[in-house]
Order: sequence, then C-alpha cells, then structure tokens
Amino acid sequence: MRRAGPPAFRRRVPTGARRAVPARLPAGGGTGEIGTATGINAALLAELVGPDGLVVTIELDEDLAESGRAHLAAGYQVTVLCRDGALGAPESAPFDRIIVTAGACG
Repeated sequence: MRRAGPPAFRRRVPTGARRAVPARLPAGGGTGEIGTATGINAALLAELVGPDGLVVTIELDEDLAESGRAHLAAGYQVTVLCRDGALGAPESAPFDRIIVTAGACG
C-alpha cells in the first residue's frame, strides 16, 4: 500500500536512479538543478557526485524551496537557492552539468 506525501529519502542511490538523472555525472563534480520541489532529484544528484561534489538547486517558489531545504537537511550536501532559475547561480559556477526539472508557463 502506497502512502501519500513526499517521497522517502534514502542514504543509498535507489535501483534505477542512474537512469533517472543525467548520465556521466563526474564524482566530485559540480551539478546545478533548476526546480527543487521536494528535493528528491537534488538528493539523488548529491549521492551520485559524492561527498566531494557540489549540488546547487534553484527554486522560484519560497514554500517549495523551504520544503526542499527541510528534506535535504537530513544529511545531503546541497545548496538550495530561492530565485528565478534564469538567473542561475554564478557564485557557484562553473557546473559540469545543469539539469532542469522545473515546469514553465506563461
């Protein structure tokens, strides 16, 4: 039986996670994500780049950014920024990879 609510965060990369995020993420590399939401993708990225890697995720919505921060505080080394993803994160650049998991409308 599935429970409602945010996805469970794990300290191990789940089976199939390497197919769910960009291939060839270098261990110790820098990865940027636009669209934090619950933080699950940022957590997977953090596991893939390892403890020497850098993950910066950007969320436009303040409530979602705070939710992502709260989930990621469980032990993931991820920087969550609340701003327009179009502005990027020049203070943390350059990145080896940038992924976009955000929706757009307008």
